[in-house]
Amino acid sequence: MFITGTYRGSRKLAQNATHELRDLRQQAVQMENEITRLRAQWKHELPDPRVLLSACETAKSKWITSKAEELNRQLKEQLLQQQLYLASLQSLVLQSPFLEASRSKEVFEALHTVTKLSATMTDAQRRERLNAHCDMGLRMVPTIASRFLHHHVEKATVETPFSHMSIMCDSNFTYVSTLLVCRIPHSSLQAVTDAVRTYFATMHTELKRHVGITGQFTHIEQLGGNKHYAQVRYENGPDLVSTINSTLGLRVSDDQVIFSTDFIDEDPLHPERKPGDGSIMRDMGLALVMDPVIDQATGQHQILMQRICVTRYNLPPNSSLLHYDIQSMLQWLNGDLLLKVICQHLAQLQLENQQQHLQLTHDDAMKRSRHQ
Repeated sequence: MFITGTYRGSRKLAQNATHELRDLRQQAVQMENEITRLRAQWKHELPDPRVLLSACETAKSKWITSKAEELNRQLKEQLLQQQLYLASLQSLVLQSPFLEASRSKEVFEALHTVTKLSATMTDAQRRERLNAHCDMGLRMVPTIASRFLHHHVEKATVETPFSHMSIMCDSNFTYVSTLLVCRIPHSSLQAVTDAVRTYFATMHTELKRHVGITGQFTHIEQLGGNKHYAQVRYENGPDLVSTINSTLGLRVSDDQVIFSTDFIDEDPLHPERKPGDGSIMRDMGLALVMDPVIDQATGQHQILMQRICVTRYNLPPNSSLLHYDIQSMLQWLNGDLLLKVICQHLAQLQLENQQQHLQLTHDDAMKRSRHQ
């Protein structure tokens, strides 16, 4: 039965091919007859060879024009279909639950103030421009934190900080931003501030220790108070090397502490590119604000810390280097490294206080024993 079935199928296919070939031959004969008839008709109606040639050229031009118009209509129809398809994709993107939280470019535009220094500036003019840049960042931090984090403050607890990362791109850059809200169970704003200072001072050491990233911090200028201008060089493997010039500012009051960092777009006196660095740009800005609060449910004193950071890459979102860098920096991006350093600092401070208390207790006991 298998052989018979196969034989019948092959015979049927062969018959179909034979019929198709016969039909094509018949169509060819009909077309040749039609051409012969038209030629005879044209020669009869247009006996002058020059007029006949002109008529043939005109007919050919009309045929070419009709084909071009038909192709044009088809292309316009394809363009319309593609536009409708793109509009459908845009509609789906706008309905995506990820879109509302993906505000990385908006975060970047809020954190970064475009500042360019020129080689013709005097030292006083440079310092004035850098101070203005740093002051602007410090002044805007509370507003920026409220704008992007106020919906998430209630989600954060001592046990479970809120952390969210989003990625967006435009035609030139990819933006990676992280939002962090955490509550630190401590009553001293000064102690937590010292811990955060320790974090910034040791960040490059911690990154090298935990993920193998090399960072070099070169102090350029003291801007006054707690404001600095520095060059930060970042190396995450041989293919991802970048350098930025950045201002770093700190503002401390009894009820609030603000940290702000933002890069300078141009400074010809301190060029960012060095021989062999490649062309990758990795620009970064950060805003951090801390406020003492009291937990309404427990009455516990806490330090509410809100941090926003954003990194701008001149890499497409499908770049393997971009993916590698984000994976490498996850501990820093999601706040794990920051909270680790803060907890270690506060634990060390608590241990020192306990040892000091024990020493004082011991000294008092020794004094009483001598008096007795």
